[in-house]
Amino acid sequence: MSHEQRYMDVAQLKLEVHRICVYVLRFPRKQRWKILRQEIDKLPPNEREIALSLVTTAVDITNDSRMQSWEKVTVWIAGVLFVLFLLIIAIWIPEPTEFQIFVFRVVLALAAGAVGSVIPGILQVEGRIGRFFLRATGALALFVIIYSINPPALAKKTAESTRQTGPTPTASP
Repeated sequence: MSHEQRYMDVAQLKLEVHRICVYVLRFPRKQRWKILRQEIDKLPPNEREIALSLVTTAVDITNDSRMQSWEKVTVWIAGVLFVLFLLIIAIWIPEPTEFQIFVFRVVLALAAGAVGSVIPGILQVEGRIGRFFLRATGALALFVIIYSINPPALAKKTAESTRQTGPTPTASP
């Protein structure tokens, strides 16, 4: 190509951008940026920036950041093992202390977050915890939900309200 400035008309540029898009999409995401730069460099210098802008809006040139299948399996197994571990400890320690309950809640919430990270879809949580406003999505939202629920405190409130009102009468045959 000569060093003189060459201009393409709009129709030629449109055809060239389309050709580049189709060509670049044939390659894996990790290679697309390199291939795209090579193809853009073939254009006249004054048309490169426009073509690059048009192609990058049409073609995903980012690296694929989805989890690999072995990562999903590993995270899923880790979450299940955490839950099984907590079940074994719950049987072993029938009346845990408040500190042990806190640790159980944190570990259970981490396990839920790990398992939730491989489940597709969007989960969004918004609300207040104490003085703080919280917004979370995905696995972090699942962690917040599981951590926020405190079954021992709920059971304690239920037991206290039953003691105050007395036992509920049952009908006998």
